[in-house]
Amino acid sequence: MEHGEAIGRPWGILLAARVTLALAITGGFLWTFSSDQLLPAGERRRGEESSPLSSSLTTLDSARYLRLSRDGYEAGSPSCAFYPLWPAAIRVATVITGNRPVLAALLLANALSLLGLWLLYRLVERRCGAAVSRDSLILLLAFPGALFFSFPYTESLYLVLLMLVFWSLELRRWWWLAVAGFLLPLARPVGVFIVLPLAWWLYEQGRRVESVPDTAQSSSTGGEERT
Repeated sequence: MEHGEAIGRPWGILLAARVTLALAITGGFLWTFSSDQLLPAGERRRGEESSPLSSSLTTLDSARYLRLSRDGYEAGSPSCAFYPLWPAAIRVATVITGNRPVLAALLLANALSLLGLWLLYRLVERRCGAAVSRDSLILLLAFPGALFFSFPYTESLYLVLLMLVFWSLELRRWWWLAVAGFLLPLARPVGVFIVLPLAWWLYEQGRRVESVPDTAQSSSTGGEERT
């Protein structure tokens, strides 16, 4: 096997991601099968109790997303500040897990993170080669914030949508771009800033179109002079 081929197969990284997925799923079974125990005190129904273990392992944001996936939005609730795409995705995934939102959210977050990381790896490999792609993936996974790819946050969903935007530009798939670009701000508020790389891409495309006639004209002039 050639060295370049070995670099192009990040088996070790994918194996580590699969181990993370297995640990997250196991943790979901050990913690609880119901999102009720993961809600902050102000968000739980009257009479509900929370175990100290589950409360210490779940933060406020993920608890609110789980509550939204179950009960939806209520007027005047602080949860109205959270964007709807991730709770909607969790609600759909609960059909697979037998109406268990915590398990659904953990499975969904880890599955989406694997897909997003794979899309990132292939995109960088296509542009910069296997070695740069491998190092980019390692650096991303080594970043402390990558921890949130394994828990019920919006990072995994946002990563997949962002990669779909860039893949749609790479492959000229405009329907992909329209759908992913529409969904990005529904996942996270910073999704609106996708207009900046899109504007730069359009600017670069305009520069390339303008340079083509100049190149053709200079080639034609050179040919006439040689004649």
